[in-house]
Amino acid sequence: MNSVDKDAAGNYLVSARYTRSLTYINGTNGEVIWVLGGKKNRFRDLSGGRATDFAYQHDARWDATGSTLTLFDNAVDNENPMRSDSRGLRLEVDQQAMTVAVVTEYVNPRKLRAISQGSLQTLPSGNVLLSYGHLAAFSEFANDGRLLCDVNYGPESRFGAGDVQAYHTLVALDEHENAKLFVSWNGATEVATWDLEGAAGATASDEEWVRLDTLEKSSFESAFRLRHIYPRFLRVSGRDANAGLLGTSEPVEVAIEVSNHSGVDDSHGNGGEPQAYNSKSEDTDSSQSQVVFVDHHPLASTLLSFWRLLEAVTGMFGLFLIYRSCGGHWMRNKMSLCVDLPR
Repeated sequence: MNSVDKDAAGNYLVSARYTRSLTYINGTNGEVIWVLGGKKNRFRDLSGGRATDFAYQHDARWDATGSTLTLFDNAVDNENPMRSDSRGLRLEVDQQAMTVAVVTEYVNPRKLRAISQGSLQTLPSGNVLLSYGHLAAFSEFANDGRLLCDVNYGPESRFGAGDVQAYHTLVALDEHENAKLFVSWNGATEVATWDLEGAAGATASDEEWVRLDTLEKSSFESAFRLRHIYPRFLRVSGRDANAGLLGTSEPVEVAIEVSNHSGVDDSHGNGGEPQAYNSKSEDTDSSQSQVVFVDHHPLASTLLSFWRLLEAVTGMFGLFLIYRSCGGHWMRNKMSLCVDLPR
């Protein structure tokens, strides 16, 4: 068993490579509703056998219509050695008439054959991205099956050796209208503006960091809207009213599932060594930020929320009281970045 997809009815589509079949299972009582492909196939193939002759397949999924499914057919079929090319398949499944037909086949002209792994992803544009799993390659196809892009990320001379492989190749994030990067700097009251900067690598020189956006500081925490496709690494610099540089955060790597939180001691206040914090959130609620404030103090997150409330009610006097109650050390002079990438 290598993939399970739950549909809107609460039933499960299960792919099993060794039986060369897809099994549709009732999500309430666990009974088998039907089998597609393999020796126990219950469907009439309207495509002359091309819709049911998949073998060692992976990544079987329903599409949004609920009547069409996709899969990656590895085509590892010792009984039919003429089938030497792995392919992507889009199938029309009629559960009333119990028929199945090929809508589109996605076949690489190089006739690549992945003996294991692989995936098929339908992109928002309608194009299809195939991963060849055990082979270090992926391809993008138009919805009608035309090859648009063909990429090797390992030497073709080593295809089949398994030196470089990827179970899935996915487009994780293009852009998202609700993606934000939050910045705050505890104790730095002289900050007037924030500069959002980007670079290809975390260790890039200052000259390689490019300014992407500028934001006026309006409260304790400010938020950049990430409207475009940005470089892999982002950082924020704080500047005073005269545009003088006050300090720069550690870089954060923009990713879709692992959210990054970084803090750095400022260069003109505490004089300490840079410190970085990473946090992977388990919260799947896309309306909430995927990262919370992380520090050595166990009550940091709770007290930071209370800090924000006091700032709104009592201004800087409230901030001073919280600062003193915490011993004046655990949240001092720390620039904090928080990347919110909704799923």
